[in-house]
Amino acid sequence: MMRIFFGILCAVALWGCDGKPQENRSQTDDTRTLKNGVVIHYVQKGKGNPSIPGEFVQMDLEGMLKKDSSIFRSSIQQKKEMIYPVGEGTVCQGVEAALEVLVPGDEVWIEVPASQGFGSMGIGAIPPNSDLLYHVWLREVYRQQSPPKWDFSRAKKEDLKKGLEVWKVTEGMSPYARLGNTVLSHFAIYRAKDSVLLRTSYTDGRPAVWQVGVGQFPPGVEQVLNQCGKGGKFRVRVSGEQTYIKSEMPEIPSNMPLIIDMEVFGVK
Repeated sequence: MMRIFFGILCAVALWGCDGKPQENRSQTDDTRTLKNGVVIHYVQKGKGNPSIPGEFVQMDLEGMLKKDSSIFRSSIQQKKEMIYPVGEGTVCQGVEAALEVLVPGDEVWIEVPASQGFGSMGIGAIPPNSDLLYHVWLREVYRQQSPPKWDFSRAKKEDLKKGLEVWKVTEGMSPYARLGNTVLSHFAIYRAKDSVLLRTSYTDGRPAVWQVGVGQFPPGVEQVLNQCGKGGKFRVRVSGEQTYIKSEMPEIPSNMPLIIDMEVFGVK
């Protein structure tokens, strides 16, 4: 409630005591007005570089009608952070414009005029010509890259069971993944016999969102996740018994021994 109050207070601050908008109001460290009329109020500032179209951002977002603060979209209520492709129109123009200047770690309130929201048409619970207010926490920007080359010289090798070897670069923090949890991660899958790269999430920049226990990753990987949490990085070598039993990927046949590198960004 206090956060909603903060957003409304910031909006009111843009108006003078006589009720007229201050059109020549100067920029401050806590407020930024974009050319399209979108106003960004900073609660907390992060650091780094903003995203560009084609990249992916991880963020929490609550969207509400400015007139009464009624929420029409919330990743908080859904208990699910968004992995959003920048520049593809998944959110309104006003939020897209804000993402061009926000950096990882920013927490902001964004005032979006109707012209940069959903206009005269409206959509769903948003009436036509509605000014909007968004509360956004930008967690991370994911960029296209090659799979990282980790230093395993100090990583302790563990044999968890027959046909399952693991090297932990970092263990990460608890809670660790359990049956039914959702994991956000980057991965690279290599053929064990010659280390040929078969599939990776790094090259398109979008981390994988997957559920433990439904067969999206081999049982061997899921067992290692019982010991790794957010921030964890590990390599696992899985035999034919610990790999994909019924693979649906043409480049990865069933029962193929694999080497899988995984970087865990979150467990929910």
